[in-house]
Amino acid sequence: MMDIHTPTDAESENARLRRRVEALERDIRNLREQITPLLRRSWRAKFQPKLWQFFQYEPREVAELTTAFVETPPPPPVPRIAIVTPSHNYAAFLRETVMSVITQAYPNLAYVVQDNNSTDGTAALLADIAHGSSNMMPAPCSLILRREADHGQANAINRGFAQAPDAEIMAYLNADDILLPGTLAYVARMFLQFPDVDVVYGHRIFIDADGRETGRCVLPNHDTNIIRWADYIPQETMFWRRRVWDRIGPFDESFRFAMDWDFILHAHDAGFRFKRLPRFLGCFRVHDRQKTSAIHQVGAEEQKRLRRRHLGYEPTGKEIRHNIKGYLRRHVLFHRLYKLRLLNLDEPRHMKATRGAAKRVVHRCMLRSIEVTLRAIRYGLRRGRHAVVAPAAVLTSARPVVLRRPGIPIVFLQAGESMNVGANRFWEIALRQAALASPGSDVILLTDVERPGLPGIIQVPLGEHYKAASKFMQLYRHVSANDFRYELICFRRWFYIRDFVRRHGITRFCMFDCDILLFSPVEVFAAEFGEYPAGNWAWANTISSLEALDLICEHFETVFRNRRLLASIAEKYRLGATPHLSDMLALFELAEGHPAFLNQHTLRARGFDDNINGSSSGLFVMDGPIKSLTVGANGIPLARRTSDGAEVPFHFLHFAGPAKIRMAEFAWEARAQKSVERST
Repeated sequence: MMDIHTPTDAESENARLRRRVEALERDIRNLREQITPLLRRSWRAKFQPKLWQFFQYEPREVAELTTAFVETPPPPPVPRIAIVTPSHNYAAFLRETVMSVITQAYPNLAYVVQDNNSTDGTAALLADIAHGSSNMMPAPCSLILRREADHGQANAINRGFAQAPDAEIMAYLNADDILLPGTLAYVARMFLQFPDVDVVYGHRIFIDADGRETGRCVLPNHDTNIIRWADYIPQETMFWRRRVWDRIGPFDESFRFAMDWDFILHAHDAGFRFKRLPRFLGCFRVHDRQKTSAIHQVGAEEQKRLRRRHLGYEPTGKEIRHNIKGYLRRHVLFHRLYKLRLLNLDEPRHMKATRGAAKRVVHRCMLRSIEVTLRAIRYGLRRGRHAVVAPAAVLTSARPVVLRRPGIPIVFLQAGESMNVGANRFWEIALRQAALASPGSDVILLTDVERPGLPGIIQVPLGEHYKAASKFMQLYRHVSANDFRYELICFRRWFYIRDFVRRHGITRFCMFDCDILLFSPVEVFAAEFGEYPAGNWAWANTISSLEALDLICEHFETVFRNRRLLASIAEKYRLGATPHLSDMLALFELAEGHPAFLNQHTLRARGFDDNINGSSSGLFVMDGPIKSLTVGANGIPLARRTSDGAEVPFHFLHFAGPAKIRMAEFAWEARAQKSVERST
């Protein structure tokens, strides 16, 4: 008979408790796995930028502003404000937009609604608004409702502003956005208070299709450098003076969506002053019609176009994020201080607390911001979630450049297509010619995009060597008769190239502009400067010491940090009525201070062309707009000396300005191809 052990009551209780403990431990592990990501997301969400985060919380009614804020009186005398609303089949939102402007009760307003013959009931809506608004906009106010075909949003805005030629302050409001109460009077008062400010904007509120608030965005002070990398200005809150429009308007109608960023960048280039105002001015509506892939694609392409135009090349997404991260951090700090109620954005400036109370608010802001920062640091140390990838990590991902030839390498830099002259891609001609004329040298191209049809040319992504160039851009101030984008890339190339050669261990090289045709091995040019650490002549340079390259870059930084020094040098090289400074002129200044370090030979008489458009100070005979040149049997161009008619062989030619279209006439590859065509 089998002996069956019957557990005692104590043993049964212990087993039951163990099972219960194991079940509780499983529940705790499951809860931890579920809660930990939520907690991390919640914490990180507090410190996420809100610039483009449209849905920050559940939709709710737009919070009321204080009575004092809404009832801000306009300043005497009341400046005339013109607002244009372009519309096309936006009847669902148009009434709310129009009423947000009309109910401002601003006493000197010209409001134009420019409709593109909408077919969704907009016509009846506008007729109803016109009938009911007569008492809301007494003279000299005017409500102009126009229905006519246009050629896009920018064209509609331009047509609208043409109806208000007497406006002193201007803005446009899209047919789905709204102005917050009291905005027009407040903006007019700010323009009166700050007469040297030309463009103002404020904070924004995000709303959904039903007009319910889904988020807010509080911005730090305006940053003139970051705006070239990303458009952070809320368009519906932006106003500008008439003098801005008269100088840089109208809007560029080739843009469908980015015309406001284009306008902003042109205003910056023209020297107009921007100011971010300390209050919410408008609401940006987010709805389904904004979310089509076609709209995103066109907008992205227009942004790339503007970056190429104003930065001189097309930066990578990682480079853009690196350059704007400082601004985003300030934005996050301002937003958190606002959420902690340490920034008061609901009262106009003249209603704020007394000086003593303001000091206490500042002290509280400082203490709380330090506390928040320390918490974030402690959290990052515990979780290991905030490791920052330095820009140098971008460089380590690049393939090392292996030099295959024994000669001095030749470095070119090309960004964007702004250097093309019609169909003549002259940089391609220059690269191919350098490879043929100096076969013992590697030819390297730092480029923003991969360029096909360049066999044997080492192409290096420009975006992998951007760190120092980006920092210099924050110092750069345009004081030149040349185009802003051209001059900026001329200075920045030195920093790109320094990062590149240092990264790849290249200690000696020559760097040429893309409008120089080389006809002899590059060693002939480098030999002219002997043992000098650096040599510069006519947009051709030789570097035999990285310390020399450091000195050049540090000199540029010093000049642009010292505004007084910058102004004096630019005045020294003034072109007509415009103070002028280029990178070559800055090198002249450096050579004067360091004659034993940076040599600048006068090589005009020795076969190194400074400019094919000139006679080199009368040394050579001219043939119309360029030097009188013939091509010798070995393909090297010959120029006739003025003094004795002797022919001087040229080791390179510099095709400055419009002469670039003549490069193919002298390039060996093009001449050989023409010779074959003639023979056949």
